[in-house]
Amino acid sequence: PRTWAGFTAALMLTLLLTSVASERASAALIIEVEDTEIGAGQSGVVNVWISSSNGADSLGLFNVVFGLKPLTSNSLGTLEFTNQTTLASNDAAYVFTSDLDPLRVPLERLNHEFVQGGDFTGSGENVELPAAPLRRLLARLDVSHLLSAGQSSSQAIGEEFEISLLLDEIEFLGNPYQTFFDGTDGEGNALNLDPRNVSPGTITIIAPSVTAVPEPSSLILFAAGGAGWLVRSRRKRAALAAASIAR
Repeated sequence: PRTWAGFTAALMLTLLLTSVASERASAALIIEVEDTEIGAGQSGVVNVWISSSNGADSLGLFNVVFGLKPLTSNSLGTLEFTNQTTLASNDAAYVFTSDLDPLRVPLERLNHEFVQGGDFTGSGENVELPAAPLRRLLARLDVSHLLSAGQSSSQAIGEEFEISLLLDEIEFLGNPYQTFFDGTDGEGNALNLDPRNVSPGTITIIAPSVTAVPEPSSLILFAAGGAGWLVRSRRKRAALAAASIAR
């Protein structure tokens, strides 16, 4: 019994160490494209987040390529990437915010289906990634929904599109574009980008937001109030001028 107990304890310790080693080896980047709602015929911004499965990964440079496609077969409208003007680096949650001088340039629109771009640390040092569920902002994607000819906003409600990080190289106008992440894990190894940890985002089209416009009666009251203020202001200035002359 004593021998069996010793064997059992040794076996349990071996399994535990194997489990820990396996957990470390399986550490990987986690990329999440955020699900977003956009008004029919309107524009929006889609956030992309990055984290580490164990918090030991660090990142110094990346390049990303994103693509989009419709999910609903009966979609009449289209979703497309617009000129990328929203800077993720302006947000406090940006992955390289703690670095001295990130590149701070927007992504590049290749066409209505693809965007690409990246950044690196100006210091040359890697930045530690938080362990999920904590995460950092990796990119912001500018998109726009377009209604087809004769399509009403109400007809577009419920259309769905998918934006995903493309892991395979694409070619555009003879130039290759590839997603990659340069950094190290907790053991000093290259970063592990497992496709199972890369989640696409669903863009759902909803009723367009409406900007409130003042009613005509409100505009009249506003104009009347402004005119009254102008008259009072002129009278006050005239009185002050007369008093100054009298002195």
